[in-house]
Amino acid sequence: MDLLSLALDEQAGLRVVASRTLLARARTFTDASSVADAAAIARSLGAGAMILGNAVLVGNQVRARAELHDLVRNRPPVSVEARGLTADPAPVVDSLAFSLARLRLTSGSGTVRRSLTEFASTSPAALRLYLAGERLARHGLWQESADSLMAAVGLDSSFALALYRLRVVASYGATIAPWTATTLMERALRSLGRLPRRQGDLLQTAYAQVEGDARAAIARAEALGSRYPDDPEVAYEQGEAFYHVGLAFGVTPERALEPFDRAIRLDSTLIDPYNHAVELRVVTGDTAGALALARRGAALGPRSTVHQAALFAVRAIALHEPAATLAAEADRSTAAGDVVERTAYEVGRMLTADPARALRIEKVIYAAGAAPTRSPVRRALSFTYLACVNLAAGDMGDARAAIAGLAELRATPAAVDRLRLLASLIDGEGLDASLDSFRRPAQPGLQTLGLLGVAAIRLGRAPLLDSAVAGAEDVARREPVAGSEARAVIATLRGLDALSRADTATAQRLLVDAYGVLPYDLSSEARCEDAVQWGVLALADLERARGLSAQALSRLDYFTFATGTVPTRALAPGRLSMMIG
Repeated sequence: MDLLSLALDEQAGLRVVASRTLLARARTFTDASSVADAAAIARSLGAGAMILGNAVLVGNQVRARAELHDLVRNRPPVSVEARGLTADPAPVVDSLAFSLARLRLTSGSGTVRRSLTEFASTSPAALRLYLAGERLARHGLWQESADSLMAAVGLDSSFALALYRLRVVASYGATIAPWTATTLMERALRSLGRLPRRQGDLLQTAYAQVEGDARAAIARAEALGSRYPDDPEVAYEQGEAFYHVGLAFGVTPERALEPFDRAIRLDSTLIDPYNHAVELRVVTGDTAGALALARRGAALGPRSTVHQAALFAVRAIALHEPAATLAAEADRSTAAGDVVERTAYEVGRMLTADPARALRIEKVIYAAGAAPTRSPVRRALSFTYLACVNLAAGDMGDARAAIAGLAELRATPAAVDRLRLLASLIDGEGLDASLDSFRRPAQPGLQTLGLLGVAAIRLGRAPLLDSAVAGAEDVARREPVAGSEARAVIATLRGLDALSRADTATAQRLLVDAYGVLPYDLSSEARCEDAVQWGVLALADLERARGLSAQALSRLDYFTFATGTVPTRALAPGRLSMMIG
């Protein structure tokens, strides 16, 4: 059905009801149901025509038959048939779709045959892997789905549908190395002209988020929801844009929640929208509704790290269950991934309006996650987050203890160096020594360059600042997919430098420029050492000084909903008072 929907959409003036919307209405439909039963379902969805059919496997062949019913004129149905090899179903679907589209046109003209190979894949094996990946994703098996989709892309690197879906499952924590969200979207966009309009619209909306074009992402999301109001996948993608980008650019939590709720109404089995619908319910004060929805999401995805963690987080917030007890239960969870760390991450998002409480809960969870009984990899992640939340709260002794714990695990030296330098930047203790002992990689990344640039500004080392900016420019040339983030780092450093010289007008302009090109980062790792956040904090301070308190606070939402958690929006002691009062 999914393949036939793709092949028929926009053929002969047809607009196909989304498969998920239909399935949600047709759960009681069986082989014993009547044509009248089917027609009632179709009419309830606003359809003027419907297709009934079946497929029979005989040896290594598939025989498919489809009937086209005109529900408006009540004409007798007409049928088409096709057969082919089970190993390659695409030609069978092509034949059915083309024949049905021709039947739709009384003149028999105006239909251009479009093979699935034009917009799906030329590889039958890749198509099978794509369909398997879709099935796995529907059960919240994100890594298994990613593995299947990456195998499909390995067989056909231009398979845009698989590239798009791979980006979606990556947003739930699946490992997709060496791909990134941006490289996936850029590769998929090369085949944009071959995609059906709906898939192309979804792809361009997703790309606007990871590219860093926030206003384009919001505008595309608005248009997407209007164009396909009955499509749960579209509703989910619209919600993604409103949530990850829109909340930092004036979209209200209530407005961001609406498309996720719509997706669930259209198809309650679609697992994707549940976690953000839960988070936004807590943000808007509906903790009872959040708890009920979190339980439904967790039941749909018993092995989904994100959905299990969302339930643990709501239990901590709504039911006031002890964080340490929840962390121990999360560590025993059968879900794949880092449920403990993700639970604290979810707490930070849900309690964006109460960061003091968020920090208290997160500290307990991350401390439990850093316990010696856990694996070194997971302990390292918890130590990193624990350092960040303590830095955010101004608990410098605890922060440095967490950094020391990370160093004892022999974690990545650059990560340890960045956290040590960040601690010195916050309290000024040993800043020169931290900078001088910093082990700069041969090809430093943007995080390292940004932090070195901030330290250079603080210490008045102009050559080091120029070197950091030049390094960011080199990253942009060497890695075009990092262009948006590089531009944000460069504008941030130049803006902070202007601010250090009391040139507030220039600082304001540059920091606004940096904020406008921040890409949505799909990484779930703590990034409190990201220099761009210093720029956002500085911009918020400038706007608060001008009496724009609401706008200043909305700036900080970017780091709650797009790149991190509450701690990453309050790096320096005293800044937290901006949100706590």
